[in-house]
Amino acid sequence: NALATFVAKSPSLVANNVILQSDDIGPDDPRGYGIGVLPGPDTRVVNNVISQKHGSAYWAEAIGLELDKNNLTHYSGPTKVELSDNKIYHWPIEHGRELPIRYGIPDAVLSVHRNMMDMASGSESEPAWIDPARDVESYMLSLNRPATFEAFARASSARPRGQWLNELSANSVNRYIRRGFDMPMGD
Repeated sequence: NALATFVAKSPSLVANNVILQSDDIGPDDPRGYGIGVLPGPDTRVVNNVISQKHGSAYWAEAIGLELDKNNLTHYSGPTKVELSDNKIYHWPIEHGRELPIRYGIPDAVLSVHRNMMDMASGSESEPAWIDPARDVESYMLSLNRPATFEAFARASSARPRGQWLNELSANSVNRYIRRGFDMPMGD
């Protein structure tokens, strides 16, 4: 997806998501955003995995706090944003940016805690993540099934209507990926 999730104007909670391989819209339309946040009264972005950007847009961040340049939301009140316990992996940083998070809302009240980036090798204060390169393909391989997203989509759709195979549910895939980051599933 070119933009995995986007919130604005209203109180919002973006929690416990797994966002993988954000990509371009097409060859002439570069993208690859993770979570976009426009001004709003109370936004919490917590406990998310944002991993393995594929898109070619150097400006497309994992988490971006941006002004509403076109005044689409008509929100003019104070903005409060919490960014906590998010894990960001293999999200390229280019053109002088230091972090895959953009803090672009002036005068926003920010609460930023325990966000971690590219901890595949670890550090003195934080241990390495178990296996941050996990994705749908490696999940399928762990089930001894063909290791492609297409095989996952075919297998998960080839079932009687209203019946789901637990091993092919989003919760099972997300749990597998989050374990690679040593993260609980969340509520």
